[in-house]
Amino acid sequence: SAILTPEYQITLNQFAGKTNPLWKLIYKATRDGFLATDFHYHCNDKTETMTLINSKDGYIFGGYAQMAWSSGNSYIRDPKAFVFTLKNPHSIPPTRFLVKSGYESYALYAYASYGPTFGNGPDILVPDRSNLVKGTFKFGSTYTDTTGRGSATFTGSSSFEIGEILVYQLFG
Repeated sequence: SAILTPEYQITLNQFAGKTNPLWKLIYKATRDGFLATDFHYHCNDKTETMTLINSKDGYIFGGYAQMAWSSGNSYIRDPKAFVFTLKNPHSIPPTRFLVKSGYESYALYAYASYGPTFGNGPDILVPDRSNLVKGTFKFGSTYTDTTGRGSATFTGSSSFEIGEILVYQLFG
């Protein structure tokens, strides 16, 4: 996929603290469907997942989850989780944003009618039918906003239209 360039893959491996893991594509929205249930069908019970979102205006961002996704309608504690920007409108280089100290219990939001959703803002929310419904950012709620651009960090707006979602499981 053109979204995950070799350079981005190296960067994300570094962000996740991994040395050359195997990346297995387990969910691709344009192939598997944009429903929340499509995401959960392919990704529930899978640990070590890297989610990449490509907005329709060409920006790339996402998040990493060490813990497994579920449809339990609850937050999942994941101290190793992070969200990231790879391509954004601000010329911010690829950057990892860690969970704020004390907020680890809100790292992931495993909600049956959402796609991959991070934080209790939620910082990044992927809705059901995400090819039709805009996603939203409330960035800085659970993850540390180190660039000071808040919800505009990833796409220049507090909402985003989704072109593609890729979820990879990392091995090794």
